[in-house]
Amino acid sequence: KSGKLAVNQINGFMVNLTGANCSVGTSDIMDSTKIPDLNFSLTAESFSGGMDTLSLDTRDLNLRVGVSPRDGHPDQLAITLNGTTGNFLAARGSERISLEKLKLTTDIINRKEEKEVWMQWLPKGDLGLSNGKIEMTGIDPVEIPSIRMDFSAERIDIHESRMKIGHSDFALSGTLKNMLSWYRKDSILRADLTFTSNHTDVPELMRMTSGLGYSEEELDTLESSGDSGPYMVPKGMDINLHTLVKKATFGSDTATDIQGDLRVYDGILLLDEMKLTTPAARMMITCMYQTPRKNHLFLGLD
Repeated sequence: KSGKLAVNQINGFMVNLTGANCSVGTSDIMDSTKIPDLNFSLTAESFSGGMDTLSLDTRDLNLRVGVSPRDGHPDQLAITLNGTTGNFLAARGSERISLEKLKLTTDIINRKEEKEVWMQWLPKGDLGLSNGKIEMTGIDPVEIPSIRMDFSAERIDIHESRMKIGHSDFALSGTLKNMLSWYRKDSILRADLTFTSNHTDVPELMRMTSGLGYSEEELDTLESSGDSGPYMVPKGMDINLHTLVKKATFGSDTATDIQGDLRVYDGILLLDEMKLTTPAARMMITCMYQTPRKNHLFLGLD
């Protein structure tokens, strides 16, 4: 126990805790036949730390970690982690991530046989957060009023997520599949999501998604063309959005009461009987827009 604890290393890191209560338990660490079992818990009224340009600050920290050998593999780790915290802030220079509340429960297994670090640690668990904000160089600030999701290496089930990016606000719910397979390039990313929004700035979201899934050579070609280039439909993914948008803006133009299905399939954009109202007319649109290359486009419209 400690009312106030400070740990520092010159030209290295610093950690400060107040109201800390820490407990550690372990099996026989002299047993060389397997990784020892370890239980660790930490509660603290406040926790702050820093290393190089990275800083971290949080309040009401409650963390429990369990480490044991993976079943059938005594030299590999199985980790359980449960934690809650409030008023979380991580910063590096002008880039910041802040959260009012965070809750994370996860199990992680280690697979040393995999070559890539990302593939060696497979998580499964659930995540919840509220009133988050992400400020990163080169993108508009992202506000996250709430997120609740379950996740594994291959799948994410989004129960609730509300976000605000630039002038757009939206809520997403649904499922993403083949996460790990997509990363390994064994499969395309698949998603079936419900997208609801009070206001969507269409050109803003198009700028953020144009060219996703393209190779570095293709991206170099797109970037050299500047903002005047065409919208390039994301590749390597099959995403179906069930949309309900109260208002969408396209520069000075506006559409309201938009509802219908929008599908992105490996470089092809499909609208299936999407209904909307403009100042000129009530409309129902079915179309296909395909972008094999930036100078080779196809549009079919009904």
